[in-house]
Parts: sequence; structure tokens; C-alpha cells
Amino acid sequence: MASASIGQSVVQVTPLQLARAYAVFANGGYLITPHLVESKRNWRSEKYLEKVDLQEITLETIRRGLRKVVTSGTAIGMNIDSSMLPKVAGKTGTAEDSSGGTDHAWFAGFAPYDSGEIVIVAFAQNTPGGGSVHALPMAKKMLQTWYELNSNK
Repeated sequence: MASASIGQSVVQVTPLQLARAYAVFANGGYLITPHLVESKRNWRSEKYLEKVDLQEITLETIRRGLRKVVTSGTAIGMNIDSSMLPKVAGKTGTAEDSSGGTDHAWFAGFAPYDSGEIVIVAFAQNTPGGGSVHALPMAKKMLQTWYELNSNK
């Protein structure tokens, strides 16, 4: 049970499932159902949101922890040469390959920290070295591109 609680053992999750979970931290506690649409529908409308049964203090503690990972933890590389990025919160990770292959690298996070407009999940399959080595730079590049595109609007 202890191994499973930190993502070891036989825990399996897709990047989309992880993004959906991180959206809860990014948007203040609401579970979002992903949709592919071509419309101006407001997916942040109350009728499309499902509030997660999570105490506010728990939500804020998790959010602060995710921010601290970026300011002084394993995702500190997000801050190098990125003065244009908004504040980011997130978590790096290394996951065992249950088939016996080399580890997988992960980064999941959101930005801006205060408003949670975008959730990013980067996954590098069978790339030993951990999330900060392989997945973090991928996520950083995606965030830089997103920020550049949205700054020009």
C-alpha cells in the first residue's frame, strides 16, 4: 500500500488522466471532463464543472507544495532562462516501467499559479534520469510557446 501511494508498484495512469487530476489543483477544486469541440462554449460554466469533495485547506496545501517544487525543488529548472513565463506550479516524477524497461519521466503542472489557465503534462517513455532531466524541459518549451502565443493577443 505504501508503494502504491507514491506511484510505485502497479499504478497506471495516462497523461490525460493526470492532466485532469492537476486541473483540480489549477482551477480551485473542479474536475473537468475533456472535450474536443469547435465552439465558443464556456467550459468553465457551472453546468460543466464537478466540485471535488476536498477541503479548501487541503487544496491550498497541495497548491503551495506544487509551487514550492518549482521554486526550490526538483522542478527548479523551470525558472532558468524563463523570466517571461508566469508563475508555474508542478511536480516532476519518475515511474517504473512495469514491463521491466527503463524508467519513465514525468512532469505535470499548471500556469499561471494564481489563475490556472493551462495544465501541462509531459511524459518521456523509457528515459532514465527522471522527470527533471527529460520531461521538465519538454513542459517548459510547451509553456513558453503557450505564453508567447497568448501574450500577442
